[in-house]
Amino acid sequence: MVGKFNLDYPEWWDESDDELVEWAVSLNLRKALFQPKDAIMHYFDGRVVEVFDGWDHEHCHFHFCGQKISPYEGDEQAGYVDESGKIWFCNDCYERYILPALKG
Repeated sequence: MVGKFNLDYPEWWDESDDELVEWAVSLNLRKALFQPKDAIMHYFDGRVVEVFDGWDHEHCHFHFCGQKISPYEGDEQAGYVDESGKIWFCNDCYERYILPALKG
């Protein structure tokens, strides 16, 4: 076995990936639809502008994935998010890595 969890480990998996899964398991994730949020844009000339629904996507937090999660066709529209609403994981990574680690 490559890592500490009972997972289908990819060839490239290393100890730091186990640590990332362990951290993800601790986050109390919930399934949610992604909803755009207002964004604050800071410009080099000093202007600060609020953009309604300007934060329109996230990416899976696993560095080896990066799946886009957004309300747009072609992207995953739901995923697993932490209590802060800032850390997202795609469905595939949740089911492949986090869920088996939760089950032990």
